[in-house]
Amino acid sequence: MYEKTINIKVAGVSYNISIKHRSVSDDLIIFLHGLGCSKDSFEGAWNHKDLTGQSLLSFDLLGFGQSEKPDEFTYTLEDHAGVCDAIIRTFSEDRLHIVAHSMGGAVGLLISDEILNRVISFVNVEGNLISEDCGLISRKTTCVPYKIFKNELFPDFQSQFAGKEYRQISLDTASPLAFYNSSKSLVSWSESGHLLKRFKGLKCKKTYFYGEQNSGMKVLTKLGNMEKRKISGSGHFLMNDNPDEFYSELRGFLPLSR
Repeated sequence: MYEKTINIKVAGVSYNISIKHRSVSDDLIIFLHGLGCSKDSFEGAWNHKDLTGQSLLSFDLLGFGQSEKPDEFTYTLEDHAGVCDAIIRTFSEDRLHIVAHSMGGAVGLLISDEILNRVISFVNVEGNLISEDCGLISRKTTCVPYKIFKNELFPDFQSQFAGKEYRQISLDTASPLAFYNSSKSLVSWSESGHLLKRFKGLKCKKTYFYGEQNSGMKVLTKLGNMEKRKISGSGHFLMNDNPDEFYSELRGFLPLSR
């Protein structure tokens, strides 16, 4: 297992991405974090007893965590997905499994068909699929000009989530521009109807994980008879609220080669 910075190139432009990777099997479990978060959202995976024999990859999306924060990047979900494409292509494992939380769920669905066609399974962890999945923060962000967001709302969000109980949020390492533009794109894609359609249309094995506290979410009805897994005693950050159950359920779902 190692943490390092890799350089990837997208449309002729190079970017530095902070990754964490372990290569011990033919299956690669790829974790995608949510808005304002980082690869640390899935820190519990690395030492969980049910995943010790599996290859894992997590990384900070551009603008978040320890990855580069270029002002010229658009930070739209489709361009985040393009970066994910480039990152995934640098690894040699043949069998890919995507585990994507919140905004990361939307980004994962926008990854190229070339990559998605190689994916063996897709775990949507309360990922954005419909308009109602956009929380207060992303909605509030999109309602003001960027200057007001940067100078007023973003510092307020940083203070609000500074306590230990919000260890899942990494706003101190997030770019306000990345947060703002990602929020606008997230709301737009969630309202489009495309994400739900794309998730339902995935040909690979798939499931939707959700926290017990969110059992009334509208999206659960929209998903119909699709397999769903509830994690007890948890909310939106189910992999942090109840990591042992989350990762045990994850291992039970994933069709791993060994």
